[in-house]
Amino acid sequence: MSGLGQYKDRVEELKLRMACSFTLNDSNILLKRTKERKARIKDSLFTFSSTHPYIKELSEMISTDETQVMKLVLCNDPRIKAILARRRIEKIGEKSKLARVIPFEGRQPFSFVDPVLVIQDIKIRQMAIKWRRNIIGLSKICTVCNNLFRRSHVRRCNLIPDDMDLDELLNEKDYELFYEMMLLVQSKLRSPTRPIPS
Repeated sequence: MSGLGQYKDRVEELKLRMACSFTLNDSNILLKRTKERKARIKDSLFTFSSTHPYIKELSEMISTDETQVMKLVLCNDPRIKAILARRRIEKIGEKSKLARVIPFEGRQPFSFVDPVLVIQDIKIRQMAIKWRRNIIGLSKICTVCNNLFRRSHVRRCNLIPDDMDLDELLNEKDYELFYEMMLLVQSKLRSPTRPIPS
């Protein structure tokens, strides 16, 4: 939901910024000392370098020279931010179904978070976050099939009309209708009955 991506991907973007800064600023004291002492940090994740593979790739993607790309990286150009964010989110999507459910184009500009995190109405926002995180109806029983509720019951047990899709409603920012449908789902759930002690 946050669009932050994995730790390594965020560090990789930091390395990109550092590489751009080093290359464009010869007076950078950290770069000078690194060159003079030929310092090498053992953990390759934090190795300082004045080159980065993303620079060439970004140059090709936005059809401009590498020097201009480095300047754009350092001034937080929206095109560069979007490319890097898309890369991050696609990597999350390889492991998380949620990241694939939220279309990149529908995310908040600049921050790339799921728009449900900034819904104005607190009741709808809380409901939407619970749905996205798959914690709606925890330990509840579906009254249609009398089994423990799962998200798949919404479709399988026809808890909402066939032409409705809860994630699509969120993606289309039809929050009022989403909330109405969620209340309908919740009305068809019940708490499990406790066994009578013998």
